[in-house]
Amino acid sequence: MKIKAVIIEDEPFALKLMESFVGMSENLELLGSFSNPVKGFEFLRKENVDLVFLDINMPDMSGLEISYLVKDDVKIIFTTAYKEYALEGFKVDAIDYLLKPFDFEEFKAAVAKAEKHFELVDKMEAIQEEELVIRADHKQYKVKPSEILFVENVKNY
Repeated sequence: MKIKAVIIEDEPFALKLMESFVGMSENLELLGSFSNPVKGFEFLRKENVDLVFLDINMPDMSGLEISYLVKDDVKIIFTTAYKEYALEGFKVDAIDYLLKPFDFEEFKAAVAKAEKHFELVDKMEAIQEEELVIRADHKQYKVKPSEILFVENVKNY
């Protein structure tokens, strides 16, 4: 499975570097890269994106502002030179926080965390589609976990 990624970074050198890092990562597919955070955010709202590499300190719209506005299923790896935003970055459930300058090994480690996250999500979705066999009223019923509203016991049943 390829992770659909976007980069939002206002520094041209950092943007090119991250584009090359994504290009060297076999499990990432770069859907777009943006030096303008507003255009990047507009893209995130319209497209199906899994992961965004997001700078924090940018003109017009900060990465933190963007992180509070993206869909819940879009995961974030912050890429910034400002360590003082780390705590707030993790409050939005960021996958990782890369402090500039970072190298390809640090980038790969952050991507590995994202891969683990998406693997777990896939497994959870697969489990939700499996059917359970439930006995009730001397019969057996096949039920998907997503169809269960509540479970109640009666004495030792």
